[in-house]
Amino acid sequence: MEPSGTHMGPKRNKVLERAEITAISTCVQEMIRRSYTNKKNQIISDSQAALKALGVVEIHSQAVKDYMDSLTQLAEHNSITLKWVRGAPRERKRLSSKERG
Repeated sequence: MEPSGTHMGPKRNKVLERAEITAISTCVQEMIRRSYTNKKNQIISDSQAALKALGVVEIHSQAVKDYMDSLTQLAEHNSITLKWVRGAPRERKRLSSKERG
């Protein structure tokens, strides 16, 4: 976890996005492993990027492909709702070079 007030660059955001996608995929795979059928499942995430990754036309990431495949498999015999919720606010200001050490 980053110290309060640090700036999260694009590379860091991609890492966090992938972590969120992996977390949701792991949850879905566990539901499949437990043979969930005829269930109403709701997956709640504070990552808009992870949820929006399902709506892209071309998939360039194996993690997103696996994510979509798992959800598709679970949806064959279940109802699935993906829901975004606002996460905790993050301060995103740049620290001066003196503050960074």
